[in-house]
Amino acid sequence: MATPPRSEVGVFDEQRERLRSRYLKAEDARPPSSGRGLHHAALVSSDVERTIRFYQDQLEFPLTELFENRDYPGSSHFFFDIGKR
Repeated sequence: MATPPRSEVGVFDEQRERLRSRYLKAEDARPPSSGRGLHHAALVSSDVERTIRFYQDQLEFPLTELFENRDYPGSSHFFFDIGKR
């Protein structure tokens, strides 16, 4: 991925600052989250075994399922237990 020109980077910086000032609240001013856990997250991995070892051995999230991605033959879907939801 190419680095965007400095003029575009400035636009991104301005946008982030606008979003921060509009939406980001101090911790003691934030409402409680309605979330009760994470259902799933989709991530891209170039090395399935390395990814499994990282999540299972380093983060201690046990592998719960592994199967071929029906949308892209030859690729894999894999799932980890990341705690109660």
